[in-house]
Order: sequence, then C-alpha cells, then structure tokens
Amino acid sequence: MPLVMRQYQQQLSPSQSANASTAAASLALLTHERFGLLEFPPDDGLWNERPEGADVLLNAWASWVTCKALSPAERKLGSNADAKPVIGLDLVSKWRTALAQQLVLDAEASRKPRFLRKPEPYSDFYTLAWARLAMGAHWHLPLCDSGQQDAAARMPIGDTGGEGQDMGACAAQQPSNLGVCASSPLIQDDLSLATLVANASIQGMGVQLLVALLLEEAQQQGPPLAPEQAAFVLQTADTLVSQIRVTARTAYVSLQRGSQHAAGFDVQALALRLLTHLSRPNEAALVQKLAAYVARQDISKRSSRDTPVLNAPSPWAVALMVHAMAAYDIVAGSSLPDLRLLAAVDQTSVLEVSFSPNNFDLAQVTVPWAQLPSNPGQLSFQAEGHGEATIAASLHFVPATLLRHPTYRGLWVESAVRAVDPATGNPVGPPLEGVKLGAMLAFTLQLTTPDDLGPVTIDVLMPAGLEPVDPNLSGGGARGCALGDVGNAAWKAVRSWWPICPTQETRPEAVQYHYQSMMAGTHTLEFMAVSVTEGLFILPSAKAFADNQAEVMGMTASRQFEVCAHGCSPQTANAQE
Repeated sequence: MPLVMRQYQQQLSPSQSANASTAAASLALLTHERFGLLEFPPDDGLWNERPEGADVLLNAWASWVTCKALSPAERKLGSNADAKPVIGLDLVSKWRTALAQQLVLDAEASRKPRFLRKPEPYSDFYTLAWARLAMGAHWHLPLCDSGQQDAAARMPIGDTGGEGQDMGACAAQQPSNLGVCASSPLIQDDLSLATLVANASIQGMGVQLLVALLLEEAQQQGPPLAPEQAAFVLQTADTLVSQIRVTARTAYVSLQRGSQHAAGFDVQALALRLLTHLSRPNEAALVQKLAAYVARQDISKRSSRDTPVLNAPSPWAVALMVHAMAAYDIVAGSSLPDLRLLAAVDQTSVLEVSFSPNNFDLAQVTVPWAQLPSNPGQLSFQAEGHGEATIAASLHFVPATLLRHPTYRGLWVESAVRAVDPATGNPVGPPLEGVKLGAMLAFTLQLTTPDDLGPVTIDVLMPAGLEPVDPNLSGGGARGCALGDVGNAAWKAVRSWWPICPTQETRPEAVQYHYQSMMAGTHTLEFMAVSVTEGLFILPSAKAFADNQAEVMGMTASRQFEVCAHGCSPQTANAQE
C-alpha cells in the first residue's frame, strides 16, 4: 500500500508506517529460501511439517502486484541508491525464481506417466498465465544443455546461473538470468507464450484477461505484437465490453454473455486494468462506470477461505483492485488532481469545491428549497483543470398527493397484505384492503432487480391501525425471507455466494430490511402484523433503494386500508400492487 500511495503523493501516518513495516517484516518471515512466499509459516512444532513445493499462483501474484507499484528505477537492483521500497527486491527475486522453478517441475511431472494416467501436456493455463505475467512479458524458457538436464530441480535458490546476473527483481528478464531451464523441447513448448495464446481463446475469462494484459505489456515494451496476438487483445476487450451491465453510476462485467450476475472482483479489476491500458475513446463512459464499481467496494470486509463474507473481495482481489484503480487514476489525471468544480441552479451557486493531491475528500452539500430561485430551472456543472470527478444530485420531497401507481427506477417492488391461517401460521387468500380489529395479518414483499446490487435497504411504513410483530418474539412468525438460517459452520463453504437473508429491524411504526448485497433476481420477504386500531388509514408506499446509488429504487403504490370493530368482513383488494 505505501508503494501505491506514493503515486498519489500521500504520506503514511506513523501508525500506518508501523503497520507497513510490520507487514514487510512478516513477508520476509513467510519467504522460504527454496519455495518463495508461503501462505503460512512452516510448522516447526511437534509434527515438523515442511512445504513440499512452491505455490506458483501466490508467488506470481505477490511478484506482480509488488512490481507494478514500483517506479522504473526501483525495478532494477542497484540502479538507484535512493530508491528503497518497503518490500525488499531480494524477496521479489526469490518469489519469481521459486515460481519459475516450480512451474518447470509441474510441467515435467505432467509429461511423466503416472498410475492410470498417460503423459500429457501442461494444461493449467490460469497458473501459466499468472506465472508469465509475473516473469515479464518477454520471458522465454531456454533449453538445458547436455550437462544441465535436471537443472530445474537441482538449481539452488540464490544461484544466479552466471556471475554478475541478478535473479530477476522486477525487470523483464532474459531466461538465463533466472537459472531455470527446460529439460526438453516439449517442456519448453508447453510453457511458451505461443502455446498460452493458442489455448487462451477456449479458456475462461480469467485466463483471457491475463493473456491480454500480458500481450499488452509486451506491446508497450516492444516490438509490436504479431497480428494474431493484437487481434486476441482486441477480441478480449470487445468481449468484456459486451458483458458489461450498467447500473446507474456504476457498471460491472457479468459472469458470461447473457448473465445477470457479476463476475468475481479479480475479473472486475483485471478488466478495468486492460480497458484502461487500451483507452479506446468510444468506451470511456463504460470504463468510468466500471472504475466507479471497483472503487465502491467495501474492502474493509474481506473474504477468506475460513471466513467467507457475502460479496466481499478476498485479499488477492483487493490488491488487484487497488492497482487497477491506481492505473485508472493515472490515466484519468486523478492521481494528482488539480480540479475546480462548480454547480449552480440557474444563476445560484450550490457547490464550489477544489480537488488537489492534498484535498480529494468527498464533497457534499444540502441546499434547502427556499434558498433556490423561484421556479428553478437548469442544474448546471462546470469543471476546470485536470482530473475526474463523479457528480450525483438528489431531490428530497414529500409528494402533494398519494402515489396511486408503483414507481420503478431499477427495482420493482410489490406488496400484499393477506390473512393468516391460524392452524399453520401461513398467509392465505387474496390481498386485503380491510380486516376486523385484532386480526393477524401477513405482509409479503417481493423485490425484483435485473442486476446485482450492493447494499439495499427496504423501508415499510405501517398504517396507524396496524402494528408489526417482532419476529424475535414468540409467535412472531416469519423472520423475513425463505432462505432460512445459514449461519452455522456447515454452511461455511457456501456463505461467500449464498444470498443470505437481510437483517430486519421492527418498530411499531415501520419495518426495515437491509441486504448486505442483493443478487439479480426476485427476493421475497414476509412479516406479521396485528390490526390494533379501528379506522380508515393510508397504507404508505413500501420503498427499496440501493444504499450507494439511491437513484436505483422502487416503490409500491399507496392505498387505503380499513380496520373495523364490529359487523364487517375482510375486504379483498381490487389488484395486487
């Protein structure tokens, strides 16, 4: 993180610096002399467990995200005495060497016959793509000479394979600099860039993104890409754009063409990085919305293997998101902004703010309607300088009359009030507009969203004649949705994707639900209420809105609801609203 913050000319606080130093020291402790970066320290206890091989993906990811935050001078060992990054480049050298050696060993193992398995080419193209991305765009694995046939397995870590050659650090390395070689032309071909590119088109989006980024970096370093390689990069970008779904101020890449659901956070970050690299003018608006989607994610709620959090990025994805946003901000001029923004209603100024490297906090203002000119007309914005700012305007008002029709602005909300079967406690019959005093009722809400959303809040205001029943009380009825409790340990493996029920707050005047994240599709909620006061009341609109984008919302129609004490029967509503 300190390396990224330097791109914004930001200084760490003393506590942040201490945390960064502690993290760097921990990385050194987790770096094995032979296997590079480990997820956990080796166990020196009773069982004396030792790692059996390098984690290629972990070492590749760590190498790439570290090197991407360094300046060109810092990517070369000893080239700049003043360049002292927080993470020592000797660690990066060990990570890259460990992953290269393990990659060759894995490819050789794949080519050897095993029990009930024939020899086959190396086919883990996701790992290969990450490895090649970390090793540098022009990394090429050489053949071992006659006395070096088992060099990949015998080469000790720290041996450069030649006097005066560094082990890699972050510079694009020639193959001999790594001290790793292929024992046969088959291994060399299995791990080649040509093989990776040839197979990428039939792999998943993750592989295609990594290969496209790899080729784009090769293009930047020169020479120009071959026609088929350049075509692959553009085809990957076109596929990404075709899978982008726009939701108000944000947009995300879907799992696949035609899918409503968002791909993983790592895919969103890599997609943002690729489209930022390409900077195609006709896609600027979509890329800006994709950047807003990545920037809006709450990285404080991180998911891990042991404690998955619904719709929360893993530490792996968080690092990719941070680097993608840094790359986007540099291209947009927002890493070092010099921007003055004005907003006005007609000729009345309502907002004036400046952004600079020392001031880029959120600016927010609320203007009472009385301060605006009578019959206000145009809301205009003016920007001067360089950088990028996202602007949102909202209007809070009380309608003069009841809304007799539902409102759809990205969320479709429906509601029904029905009788409750005393025997089963379940709702029965058609929607009602009137009931007897003391009747138990079921409020059912149905929400439909065409897109995956972040946090969503649902407010259900109660008419004065009805009072909701707290589901935590005995006989309180349904707890809010039909998914049940998924909080126990047996569900740990699925909690990261399972659409967990929302939280519910029940008060006499209202019921509020809050989704940590709402997936595309239809969601049903239910709570119980009792008719407690006789009279003719207004059943207010039930409202749902996205917390981060309040303009994504929906409301039911308002209507009348009667509670009678004697001699009346339940009144059926004309239509469900």
